[in-house]
Amino acid sequence: MKTYDNVNQFWIARNSWGPGFAQEGSFKVAFGVASVLSPGDTFGVVFKPSLAAPKRPPPQLAAAPTLPNGCSYYQAVPGDYLSGVADRVAVPVEKLLLDNRDTLRDLDSPLAGKRLAVCSIGVSPAQPAPAPVPAPAPAPAPSTPPAASVVAPSLVRSLPSDSRTAQLRSLLGFKAAIDRQGTLAWSAERAANAGYCSFFGITCDTQGNVAKIEFNQVKLGGTLPPASVLRDLTALTGVELDTTGITGTLPTDWGVLTQLQDLRICRNSGITGTLPRTWAGLARLKVLYLYMNKLTGTLSPEFGTAWLAMELLSLSTNSFMGPLPREWAGMSRLRTLHLYDNRLTGTLSPGFGFAWPVMENLLLSNNALTGPLPREWAGMGRLKTLYLNTNKLTGTLSPALGAAWTAIEALQLSTNAFTGPLPFEWAGMGRLKTLHIT
Repeated sequence: MKTYDNVNQFWIARNSWGPGFAQEGSFKVAFGVASVLSPGDTFGVVFKPSLAAPKRPPPQLAAAPTLPNGCSYYQAVPGDYLSGVADRVAVPVEKLLLDNRDTLRDLDSPLAGKRLAVCSIGVSPAQPAPAPVPAPAPAPAPSTPPAASVVAPSLVRSLPSDSRTAQLRSLLGFKAAIDRQGTLAWSAERAANAGYCSFFGITCDTQGNVAKIEFNQVKLGGTLPPASVLRDLTALTGVELDTTGITGTLPTDWGVLTQLQDLRICRNSGITGTLPRTWAGLARLKVLYLYMNKLTGTLSPEFGTAWLAMELLSLSTNSFMGPLPREWAGMSRLRTLHLYDNRLTGTLSPGFGFAWPVMENLLLSNNALTGPLPREWAGMGRLKTLYLNTNKLTGTLSPALGAAWTAIEALQLSTNAFTGPLPFEWAGMGRLKTLHIT
């Protein structure tokens, strides 16, 4: 609102969209006083274009010695908005966002007073590498699409040219397989001087090597390439393809990508087939998310003796069948295991109890598991969440669990066939907030 006309009793409101969306001007707004409206006015709102809209000052670009050649600073003034600045300095808005991702963390805050780096295509401002972000729990909540990394040109140029060429070749091969929709603007032209580090979805390490490929809720629609396409990305430790519309099966030869530590291929209903036994070769995996796909088959016992670094494993909402292999007790670093909404059968191995001492979140609900809840599971002293509801479990509830599960907050045991009393010793679960045994 700009002002209020006390004589004619209406408000004057400025058009807030800016010249990039509509003509500058003002609105005349009257509330319940129809007599003040001009002929033809309706609903108490009239848009009156400014006859002589004030001109905005020209872009305030200043050379800055701290930026590489091809870059300068723009000093934002009151009334500036992001797309307008991008248009005026002739830079794509996504590049302006990328080059100023630290300055523009809060997109709702005004631009006025902020100093923005403006760089030509193929040039990026030198910025420190972002601090590593801890891996989140595998809840199926959408996350923010990743921004590309920025690598200092001097470091990028220090890479041997054959290494840059090989990594670019791998990325373009990956795009050819994964991006049937033509969403990604990756090309050899844009990758001059190892510019692939500025590709959307790519994160590089401080040496200019591709470290992560991450797409979340980006429509791609292709298939996963064979491991040979990625063989030259020797520093690649993370791949995320969450809600991307990809189809096909999990490549059996990906087991040779032994440098991978974080692999998330989830919420893609076109992903079918099995979880290949050959993936036991991914011995450095700490995080594996394959939830909400259409995977089938059994769970290989080999993973239990191979994935010794695994911490977060989510295979929920698929159609896996057969038992939960007792060999999986070998994953002693597991903190989260999600296997709910599958077709698992068999009993719960007592050996998991003391083999998973750091387990915090164990979700096995909506399967067809049988047998008792082992008293040996008292060894999971850090449990915070245990969901076993909607199975076919039987037997009594062990009093020993009450004295051991002192950290537990949510316990779901409903829709089973447990018998006997609710042990008095379970009063020791002092942090318990939710208990379902219906």
